[in-house]
Amino acid sequence: MTLTFVGCKSGKKKDPLRSEYLRPASMDYSSKDSSEIKTLVDNYVENFKNKNFRVTASMLYTLRNDSILPLSEETKQKYIDAYSRMPIYDCAVKGIILRSDKNNEVQVSVQIMPNGSIEEEKGVTTFCLNPVLKDGKWYLTLLDEYADGVESVYDKYKENQ
Repeated sequence: MTLTFVGCKSGKKKDPLRSEYLRPASMDYSSKDSSEIKTLVDNYVENFKNKNFRVTASMLYTLRNDSILPLSEETKQKYIDAYSRMPIYDCAVKGIILRSDKNNEVQVSVQIMPNGSIEEEKGVTTFCLNPVLKDGKWYLTLLDEYADGVESVYDKYKENQ
């Protein structure tokens, strides 16, 4: 598994920190689902903001052959090493798009410049998490174009290249 920064930008100016919630016809989200996703994401972002990368790495899973697995120790260490070298001044959820049990997008903005601003999108980078539902429980994965069920997310980015 390769750690990749994904720029989830469309080029259009959006309202700062506006969250989008989409309900696909194939899946209805209950208040329990929304609450579990929010708790997972909030916990992840808070630990990321506080540079607790060992904790955030242990919160991430990978989807392989319809199985949800914790990241390997090697992948966790690469994740920890990569983010430990990065200057992080702030971190916030920029948007949430819920599509299905495997194809979701939580945009996380990270301020990497001391004079940057998440609200103004200055000095920030963005990566995306993908909450996945397996056997009635939600797990966080990094949004990966090669994971089952998420290939279509990247079509809009490929078209703009």
